[in-house]
Amino acid sequence: MLVHPFEKTKPASFERKFKVEAGKTKLKFNVAADDRGDWIVKVLVNGQEIKQASVDHEKPRWKTLEIDLTKFSDQEITVRLEAHASGWNMEFAYWQGIALE
Repeated sequence: MLVHPFEKTKPASFERKFKVEAGKTKLKFNVAADDRGDWIVKVLVNGQEIKQASVDHEKPRWKTLEIDLTKFSDQEITVRLEAHASGWNMEFAYWQGIALE
């Protein structure tokens, strides 16, 4: 999936509400950047930021992020994934393989 921030201060985002089941407490996904840019990924749970990382175009191309959701076991949560601008230059954000494990 490819997204791009709407503005310098308005990220592209998507979210999902679900119950964290025992045995599936790890959110795992891959992200990549355009060859000419970089961007910032943020992961929020119930509106609180729990992870932030810079995504550049250096090797390895695809970066894997793993988010431990164990503390939310047996709870219904809303996870929001955001693609933020880092300098407003080619912040094309590539996403792949978003899954719970």
